[in-house]
Order: sequence, then C-alpha cells, then structure tokens
Amino acid sequence: MLCRKLIRKFAGAFVLTLLLASNVSATWNKVAQLAEPINCVFFTDPNHGFIGTGAQGLNLSLQIWITNNGGVSWIQAGVPVGDGEVTQIAVNPNGVGYASITSENNPRHNLWKTTDGGYSWQDVSVGNRYGTGVDGNGVVAFWNNPINSPGNTNGVFTMRGGTTLITPGPYDPKHGEAWGAYGDSAQHLWYIITEQSRTLYISSDGTTWKSRFGFGSLMTGGFLTGAIIGIGNTLYVQTERDGIFRGSTLDSAKTWTSIGGPSNTYDTRTLFASGCSGQMLLAFDKTGGLWRSDDGGDGTRASTTPIAITHIDFFSITSCQNSTKKATFKNKICPPFVITSVSLINNPSGVFSLTNSPTLPDTLAPGEIDTFTVFFNPNLKPGGYTAQIEVKGHYESTDGLPEVTIDSLIHVIGTAQPVGPSIETNLQTIDFGRSSICGGEVDSFFTIKNTGCDTVQVIAGPGKIDSAFTSDTIHFPYSLPPGATINIHFHFRPTIAKSFSDFPTFNVLAQGKGQDVKFNVIGVGVPGTGLLSYPQQVVDFDTLSICGNDSVTTFFTNTGCGELVVDSLIAQGHFHLAGNSITQGMKIMPGDTVRLTFYPGDANAPLKKGIDSGHLLITFTGGLPPKNFLVPFVGYIGDGTRELVASLNNIDFGIASPCSPEKDTTINLFNSGCDTLQIFGASLAATGFMLSGNNFPISIPPGKSALLHMSTLLDTTNAKVANLDSITIFSNSDHAIGAINLRRRITAHREVGFYLDATAARGTDQGVVTFELKESPTKPFAGSGVKQIDFDLIHNSDLIEFIPSRSSSWLSGSANGNTFSIQNNSEISPDTNGVLATAAFRVYLTKDASTTLALTKASIPGIDTAVDPCAMSLSYGGSATFNYDFVCAEPTIAKFMNGTLPLKIIALYPNPSKDEISLTLESTTPQTAQVEIFNLIGENVLSQTIRLGVGSTTNKIRTSMLPQGIYQLRFGSQLRTFMQIR
Repeated sequence: MLCRKLIRKFAGAFVLTLLLASNVSATWNKVAQLAEPINCVFFTDPNHGFIGTGAQGLNLSLQIWITNNGGVSWIQAGVPVGDGEVTQIAVNPNGVGYASITSENNPRHNLWKTTDGGYSWQDVSVGNRYGTGVDGNGVVAFWNNPINSPGNTNGVFTMRGGTTLITPGPYDPKHGEAWGAYGDSAQHLWYIITEQSRTLYISSDGTTWKSRFGFGSLMTGGFLTGAIIGIGNTLYVQTERDGIFRGSTLDSAKTWTSIGGPSNTYDTRTLFASGCSGQMLLAFDKTGGLWRSDDGGDGTRASTTPIAITHIDFFSITSCQNSTKKATFKNKICPPFVITSVSLINNPSGVFSLTNSPTLPDTLAPGEIDTFTVFFNPNLKPGGYTAQIEVKGHYESTDGLPEVTIDSLIHVIGTAQPVGPSIETNLQTIDFGRSSICGGEVDSFFTIKNTGCDTVQVIAGPGKIDSAFTSDTIHFPYSLPPGATINIHFHFRPTIAKSFSDFPTFNVLAQGKGQDVKFNVIGVGVPGTGLLSYPQQVVDFDTLSICGNDSVTTFFTNTGCGELVVDSLIAQGHFHLAGNSITQGMKIMPGDTVRLTFYPGDANAPLKKGIDSGHLLITFTGGLPPKNFLVPFVGYIGDGTRELVASLNNIDFGIASPCSPEKDTTINLFNSGCDTLQIFGASLAATGFMLSGNNFPISIPPGKSALLHMSTLLDTTNAKVANLDSITIFSNSDHAIGAINLRRRITAHREVGFYLDATAARGTDQGVVTFELKESPTKPFAGSGVKQIDFDLIHNSDLIEFIPSRSSSWLSGSANGNTFSIQNNSEISPDTNGVLATAAFRVYLTKDASTTLALTKASIPGIDTAVDPCAMSLSYGGSATFNYDFVCAEPTIAKFMNGTLPLKIIALYPNPSKDEISLTLESTTPQTAQVEIFNLIGENVLSQTIRLGVGSTTNKIRTSMLPQGIYQLRFGSQLRTFMQIR
C-alpha cells in the first residue's frame, strides 16, 4: 500500500490526493472521484499527465489537473475563468502546450496555451477552429495559429517522425466523426475510430483508408466515446456502455477483446496508459470517477507493487559452520526511489552481520535492484535466530509534490543445529599380556582426542571394571577444547592366576549431545615364578639381497618374580648370533631383559640365495613350569640387483635390394648390477629380421657383457619399401629395458626397357637414313636413376655407316662398329613420342634391295642384371629392315634395287601384343604375301597367307595361342621384315 499526505496549496488551487484502492484482487479499481466529469486525458511520459473537465451539454466550470507520478496524486492548474469543456490537451516535454476549449453558454472555440508544463494557462484564441493532439509516444502537434481546415476537425495527431494527421470532424461525409487517432511509427499505420459508426479504419498515408474492424459485434449499444490510444504493441478504446476493448498492432488491430473498466457516454478523450510499461491504464467515467488498472486491464501486464523484496533464509546449518546469503530490494514503479538509510536491527545475539551495503543515498531507477549481503555465524551456539534489515527511503518528489516515504523490512532467519562430540582414540584394546601375581604391574594408557569444532567435556568414567585394572583419577567434568587430548593411564595388577577382560567406558558431552567411548582391557595373571615375556614372536628378515647383509634384533624379559636360568641353546637354520652375551647357565633375574641380534647366513660365508627358515630354542629352568623361548625366523635371500643395459636402442641395417644377402649384427648386453643376470630369450614383433646363433638362456655375471646375434630377412610382401621391427628381450633384470627398434630400407625391383622401332626406315636425304630407339611403354626409365645404356646395333657396315653428327647428341658409337651408348647426366628419359635417341646412317649403293639392323647385347653399366636382377632388369630387342626405295637419285638403279614385287609395311601394332596384331601392308600390284612367325630357337610356330590388292591392306593375325615370349615375324615376297612381338 502506497500512502502519503499530499494536500497543499499551489497557485491558489488545492492538491487532489488519489490513493491506491485496497481491493488489490480486482483488475479495475476506482481510485478517485472528481466533482465534475473528465473530458480528456494526456500524458507526456508515464509519470507526467493532464486531465481536463467538461461534458457536452453540461454547463460546468473548466479545470485542468496535473499528475507527476503516473496518476497516484493530482494537482489543480491555474486556468482562465470560464465554463464549458476541455476537449483536448497536448503538452510538449519542453513545457509548451495547448488545450482546446469549447463553451456552451457563449458558443465559441478557444485555444489555451501553457509555457510552464501545464501549471498555468492563458487564452490565445484566434478564429473559431480548435483541435490539437498527440501520439502514444508523446509527440505533440501544436498550433502556431488556429487550424484553418476546410471543414470541422476533432483533432490533430502526429506520428513519431513528424507525420501529422487531422481527424475528421462531425460533418465528415465519408467516415463520420472521428474523435481519436493513433500513429504506429513502427508499422507506419494510422488508426482512427468513428463515434457513431463504431468502426476502426487504418491507413498508411493518412489519405486513403480501409475499414479494419467493426466494434458493433462486441457492443450491446451506445457508441465509441472517441479515444484510441496505443502503448507498445497494445491498443485501447473506450465505449459508452461496454467498458474498454483491447487490441494489438501486431495484427493491425484485427482482433479485439473486452477487458472491463468504466464506460463513458460523453464525447470525451478520457483513456490513457501510464506506468513504466503501460501497465497502469487510466479511464474516467461519465461522473468524474477515475478508474485504474495496474495490470493492463486483465492481468496481462506487470503489477505495480512499489517494492519487491527477496528475504533471507539460511535454513539449517551446524553451529560450527557459517554462511553468506543475499537479499534484494527492487523498485518496481516509475518514480525513482532514494534509499537514505540501511541498518541491521533486532539482532540481539549478534550472529548476523551486514558485509556490504550501498553508498547512501542510493537512487534506484525503475526496475533497478540493490543487493544486501548478510553473514551468519552461530559462533558454536545452536538455536534459531532472526533479524531484520531496515531500509528507509522515499520516492523522489516531482514538480513540487511531497515525497512518498517508505520504510521496508527485509527479514533474516537462520537455524544452527547442535554438533555432538567428535572423538578419536589411539586404540580399541589394551593388551597387558601376562603379569605375575607376585607384585608385577603393567602400565599403558588410553587417549581421547577432540577432533570436533567445539569443546567436549568428559563427564564420567571409566565405570565399574574388574579390580585388576585401575586408572588415574580424573576430575570431572574435564574440558577438551578442539584438538586437545587427554591420556588416561591404566594399570594391570593381577592377584590371582587367571585371564582378565573388561570394558572401561567414558561419557563425553558436546552442545547437549552425549556419546560413550568404550574400549577393551585384557591381561593374564600367572603364578609368582620367573616369567618369560617377548613381544616379537617371529624374526622375519623380509627380502634380503646377496649384495648386502641385514640383521634383526629381538628381546625377552623376565616379568615374573623369580629367576630364570638358561638351560640350553639349540639353533637350526642358516643364521648366526653376533654380539650377544647369552650363555648356558646364565641367570636372568626378575625385570632383566636380554637382547638377541640375528644375522642371516653363516658367520664367515657369503649369503646364499633362496628361502631360509629356522629357529633358536632356549630352555630355562627356575620357572614353574619350565619355560622355553622359541624364536622362529624366516626370510628370502634374493638375487640382489641385476641391471640390463643394451648398447643399441635403434639399429638401421641400411638399404638392400630384394636379392641382397642377409646382414648380421650384434647387440652388446651389459649387467651393471651385483648379481648374475639371466637372458631367457628375445622375440621379434614383426617380420624381416631373425635371431640366429643365440643359445638361451644367456648368463651375464655382474659387470660382464654378452652378445645377442641377429640378422636380416628381406620381407617385400605387399610392396614394402622398408622392414620395421623391434626386439623385446626377456630377462630377470630388476629394470627391463625397452624394445630395440630395427629398420632396413628396401630398393624395390625395377624394370626398364627399350627397343629398335621396326617401322621400315626410308632415306630422306641423298644416301642418309635414320632409325629411332624407343622406350618400352610399360617399362619407363623415369625414376629409375639409369644414366647410361650400352648396346649393340648389328648391321652390315659395308652397306650403312653411323653418322654421329646427324644422330642424337647423347647417342655415341663407333663409326664402323656395332657398339653404342645412350648417356644423360641426370637420368635417361624419352621425348613425348617415347623416343630415347635417333641414329643416322649413310647408305652405300649395292645390288641388295634392303638391309637389316638388330638391337642386341644391351646392358646398364655398373648393374649386372644377370647376377642381381632383383635390383634392376633391362628388356630390349627389335630389328628394322631398311628398304632402298628412292635413296638414290637414279630411278633406274632404284628400280633395280626394289625388284619387281615391291611390298611395304605401313603399320604393325600392338607390339608387344596379347591376343592379336594388326598388320597393314601397301602393295603396288595385286599379289600374295606369306607371313611366318618363328620362336627364338628358329621353330616356325605360325604361318599365314595374305592376299593383297593395290594400295593398303590391313590383316589380323591371332597370337593368343602362342605362349609368352619373344618371336620373329617374317613377311615373304621379295621383301623380308623382322619384328619382335610378345
């Protein structure tokens, strides 16, 4: 509830106080009643607004009222004396505004003006036109002079951005009288409503209009009162009988809903939305009653509860803990709220404290939040606690109105639960062992430690226990602060020979919660003779190394009340006593202690590996019954340290070809420990290597080394280019070494090949002929690294002679011999036609018609492909026949050389072949040619007769039945040509 006194004089007028209604559950509340009806409402912002009185047909006084807090309170402005009604008000935020006035007694239309924000007005009427207006965002259209419209107008309205609309007056023939307008600057749409036709029109240019909605379907009668307002995306209109309707700009006012509120039968503009988010909807009824909805008319908008507070509840923590929580204080309405005082009150126990507070005064804008942090520390005191944070402040005064003071309390509650004892003890059982009944007493102690956060009190104990056990006297209550300890000494003194057992119990208390601390005491009373006591029952040497000695000491005590005499000493096992004074016949008096030191192994010999056990038996007399002291001992004498060290961690065997021999190496294994090292074996993870010549196990004495032999195996499966492997060595080393990596790179098998082109060569010059040496298509030289090929071209040097100057520069050979070489500094490679080199020969006239060249004895210098074909293989071959056609200029000689049956080979492909070859021959006359194929040993494997016509003839020769190999192809007429096919 927001209440304050607001009655004061201002400019000769009285302040009107409007209070929030108490019926907070209703959507609409009547908050004030004016003596006269209200005719128009206007707000420049959510807080600052104006109302004007009047009603058509009533002779009433003119009044203008002002609010600066969203309609919470109103003040009357000073106006010129007059009667009638205020039809419209529009005030600019700079304080300049206008009001349209109409008088009933003396019919005239006046224009009033204010320059001080609406607190005082003066008549500036000129002419007889009126009207002014404003859009929902507070942008006002003002008159410089009374508007001079062609017809009556009911107002001037502007849209944000400057667009102005003059609404139709009562005599508008098209739409009827429009009392209100709203400009939606987001969608740039105008909305007007007509009073009697009850219709909503929309327009995007203010000139052409479209009917959007008829309100008659929602109304029971009457008309629209005139006002249409917009706030955000929401539109509102008021009716004469049916209250208020709400629509939305999101669908261009296509749908409307009734939200209740007052009706108004007068031609008025009494509807406006204020509040920070338009949630405070204001409407006047026909009698002057002011109604307000704080939630947009139907609960769809935020409530205007002035202050929202989040209180603090620390729930339940233990009294050992502390915690920090926050409270919030939020201003939910439009006027800024000024916090002037913050204090923590009603905190008598002092368990709460404010750890921060805002710098005062602190002004909270609408929706702004202040946060207060409270620290809760129960200080080990359980219980429930409360306090309050008192926040004092006021809403800022506006335009001289009184401040609204609000004092708020933020509630702080917390609960601290008690913490019971938290105890730790040093043991659960005190075993006093065997004690003589002749006066022997054994002492021990029991510890209670406070491990909690608060003081613990020991209030009682140890309770009723057997008289053989006694304890120190404690003065109860005994306080133990946190971390403190009390040692309670217990004594065992038996009076009879028997076993004793009991359970002493102490009671502890903390913060009202108790706990029993119980433990067990045991002991055996024995007769009053010599009594042997020894705490160590077995001498255990644990694990020893042969690299060094160790010892174990034990002792026994005569805890009886008579002497003990050593009768005999019997030792079994590999151990010896050293530095001990026990001897046969020795007397051990009550309370005497004898210590024995044992060493493993023989006294003058090194340790032996393995598990050893034995015992020392000492018999005594003087006790009843006789006492025997048997000390068993066990131990494992280990090998000591064995440290395996390898000379190599990575082994690279280099590069090998598929035919390279195995390559051996050794790995030196060294034992840097103090005991003999055993190598049990070794394994390879992959393939390509093998271990050979090793006989496992291999023994390596301390400080010595041994060699592990291994060799390579060439593994070229799956086209491997390298063999990678690792050796894992298995040993009894104390620290195993990692795997040793192995590597061997492989040069893959490579095939290269070339041949002498079999195409019949012809002379292109007087007595010169050329032949081509070509790369085999499936056996390229690229990437092989071959720089030189040596070969023979077998030919008749009496008929043709090699010409170096007309041949390829990288081809060399003897002028009259058959030996040739192709060389390149980097790598032999063909041209785009597969030609490696061109050989030119000079031709001498003979009676023969042709001669043949054959490619033989080819080799790569430095690579014996016959011995090592895995690294590189070279294929070669081919022969070519030269026809002496037109070599000589003398045609008669040429004709003589050609004979009478000329036959020429045009094409032969493919070579090498698979299933068949195509042979194209050219003949000058019809004839028959014989085709014969011979293998390398001269056997005829295929013969075929071909009939030739004049010109070119192509024939297919099937070779699919021939096994793979190299063959000679012979053409018979008077011309022979030899080719290799595969």
